[in-house]
Amino acid sequence: MVVLLVLWKAPEPMPSFRRALPAALLALTLSPVPAAADPGAWPASFRGAVASSAAPPLYAYDFTDRTVGDTVTVTRGRIDPSRPKGQRVTIFETTGDRDSLKRLDQRYERDADGNISCLRSFGGADRLVGERAGADGDRVYSFQPLPRPSAGSEEKQVYRRMTAEISVDESSGLVRSFTASLTAPVKPFIGVNLEAMDLSGECRPGPDGTPVLSSARTRMKGAAFGRSLSFDVVQTISNLTPVTPRPATNRN
Repeated sequence: MVVLLVLWKAPEPMPSFRRALPAALLALTLSPVPAAADPGAWPASFRGAVASSAAPPLYAYDFTDRTVGDTVTVTRGRIDPSRPKGQRVTIFETTGDRDSLKRLDQRYERDADGNISCLRSFGGADRLVGERAGADGDRVYSFQPLPRPSAGSEEKQVYRRMTAEISVDESSGLVRSFTASLTAPVKPFIGVNLEAMDLSGECRPGPDGTPVLSSARTRMKGAAFGRSLSFDVVQTISNLTPVTPRPATNRN
C-alpha cells in the first residue's frame, strides 16, 4: 500500500520485507546480464510479473498493522471499497491514542481503494539488472523499479534511487515475494533526509489467481527538521472478499 512518503507524516503500512541486497552484493550474486530497458528482451516470466494492470481485482479485507517507532502501536480493522468514500475503513481496535482515531481513519481512507496486488507499490520496471536461480525453482530478478503513474515528484525522486528484487514461480509465473531498498540517501522534501528505506512483501494467489499481498513491511530511517525518525511497520492482510467499487457520485 502509498504510499511511500506519507509515512513521514503518519506511519502507514506497505509490504513483509526482507532487506534488499546492497548494490555491491548484487553485482556478485546476480548473473551478469546487460541492463535491459527494452521489455522485448526481458525473460517472459519477468515481463509478465511486472506488467501493470489497468483494472486490478479489488477486495475488501481485514488488516493488522504493528508500528514500532517512538512507541509500539497495533491497529486492527477492515477496508471495504464497495462502501462510500469516508466510510470504507472500519477500525476494530487500536492501542494508540483514542483521540487520534479520526486521523487514523482518514489516513487509512487515503489508501482504501481495495487494490492489494502484489506489486502495487511499483509502476513497472525501467530496466532489468540481473537474474539468478532462487529456492524451489523460483527465478529471482533484480531491476530498477518505476514509480506508480500517480506518483508525485517527491516519490519519483525516491524511486530513482531504489533497486528491487522479485521472486517468481517459474511454473506459474506468479510473484512470491519482493524487496526494494534505497541505494543512497535522498531528500524528498525540504528539511527531510531519508537515509534508508526498505520495503518487502510476501504474496499469494488471490481468489482469481493473480498474486495479492499477504503481508508487507516498511522500514524507514532518517531525519525531519532536525528530529530523528525511525520506524518499522508490518501489515498482514486476511479475509479477502472480491468487491465491485462503489461508483463515484456525480455532483453536477
